[in-house]
Amino acid sequence: MNFIERLIIRTLGIGIILAGYHWTKFTATVNKGFSYLGIIIMLGGISILFIKLKPSKRE
Repeated sequence: MNFIERLIIRTLGIGIILAGYHWTKFTATVNKGFSYLGIIIMLGGISILFIKLKPSKRE
């Protein structure tokens, strides 16, 4: 896995975490039930950040 692929995955994970954070912040004023969805989105982003993709075997 090269540097650019790793950078794309990191950026995607951070973007999903920020989206979940803003979703939670926005919906906390409107409805408490929907704010839990933002926390689940943030956990998904964190799991993308820590995903370990297997390096492809190049022979």
